[in-house]
Amino acid sequence: MESLIKAHDARKYLDYDPATGEMRWKIWPRTGRPSGREILTTNAQGYRVVTLMGRQYRVHRVAWLMMYGKWPSELLDHANGKRTDNRLVNLREANRAENNRNRGMNRNNTTGFKGVTYNKDRKKWQAKIYRNNKAIHLGRFASAQQAFAAYCKASREHHGEFRRLV
Repeated sequence: MESLIKAHDARKYLDYDPATGEMRWKIWPRTGRPSGREILTTNAQGYRVVTLMGRQYRVHRVAWLMMYGKWPSELLDHANGKRTDNRLVNLREANRAENNRNRGMNRNNTTGFKGVTYNKDRKKWQAKIYRNNKAIHLGRFASAQQAFAAYCKASREHHGEFRRLV
């Protein structure tokens, strides 16, 4: 496996502003000339990326390296869900399950409420939440709003700081 860049190498070529999340070239790696140009390139998943020393890195991971002097132990989660918002206060270490809890509503959601579906056979709204890859049935309700209220309560209990309701 190709080795990752070190913090001192990242700091040599890049400037990171933890308050704004902006990352800029300090000097161009190939020419050694000063730059100041902001890194705005995004990959297919919507994350900002930078190519340094022949390898592409996600900007938020490089920012973490530059601020803490080490790579994150697992994943980095964008607390507000915006993949280009690389402010340090928006980044937090997370395992895969925590990162998945902070997902937004699925694109195919037709109810407008996360965790809520309509059961046509019973003519009721139902809510469920996932914990450790298992669905937890939260009940059937007369309205989508009631089902969503049950989801919100369960999300607070099961997902904690990583919960996302929209």
